[in-house]
Amino acid sequence: MTRLMFVGCHRIIESVLTLQFDRFLIPVPEQTIIYLEPIPRDNPLFGVDLFALYRSFGINTDRFRLILDPPVDPDANFRQFGPWIGQQLLKLMAIDACTDDEILLQDADTFAVKPYHYFKENETITFVLPGETHTIEYFEYVTKFLNIPRQYPGSFITEFLPIKKSDWLSLRTQLEKIHNKSWMQAMIDQFSKDRQVTNPLWFAEFEMLGNWFMYKHPDMRTIQQKRYSLNDRSLNEYRKYGIIKQDMPFPYYNCICLKLYDNQGQLTLDEVSTLVDYLNLSIQDHTDGQNE
Repeated sequence: MTRLMFVGCHRIIESVLTLQFDRFLIPVPEQTIIYLEPIPRDNPLFGVDLFALYRSFGINTDRFRLILDPPVDPDANFRQFGPWIGQQLLKLMAIDACTDDEILLQDADTFAVKPYHYFKENETITFVLPGETHTIEYFEYVTKFLNIPRQYPGSFITEFLPIKKSDWLSLRTQLEKIHNKSWMQAMIDQFSKDRQVTNPLWFAEFEMLGNWFMYKHPDMRTIQQKRYSLNDRSLNEYRKYGIIKQDMPFPYYNCICLKLYDNQGQLTLDEVSTLVDYLNLSIQDHTDGQNE
């Protein structure tokens, strides 16, 4: 089982925090492939040895592999639509390039705080957000690319997604059959057409993948993601008081999503260890070994 994680240059410190909670992933990934965005010279972490940094925080990198993003496909001009669409296409190319049969897609800013059995008895168990929706363009692209209607009234944008490679291959086949060209060219052509009408473009890989998987497997097992958004306000409270006054009822939450924005004070490396200790103390009495 391979985990694919995508680390932007402004999310390196968040990935240091996230990877310290891998014990809640069941199974623990057999290998992790990190796609690292090039770090600009004006970034304080320019030139960092990423895996040495991880190891300094006790993260075992023996089964980690680093790919400097880009390229996956050097001939694909997937950055032409800007960083948002480019990142989504990079993730799809990484799935396509992965040789494992079982894949976990995980964003670098979200981690489980209760055991998450994302593969169990040869089935995927997919996080969902019932009742949550997003811009309509996300779901219009499901139909444009795959010719299927939206399958789920909530959202698959949970920053986690277990994938069977066979399901990805069926999506790729569907896309190529409908558009009579390679899946990447079909997506680039559609984005090029739509960009003439609206900009920016809004596309979510989690929605396209999740809706296709549910279309193929109507009885697909899902679990509600109950996320705590650790945002700038929470971090500032922690800095000031040593606790997060906006209390986190961990018997309820099963994930933490870091919502820290570049223009409002990022997490620092010096804060990571104490924050990890604080979070561990907060959750240690509330894990029961079961999905909820």
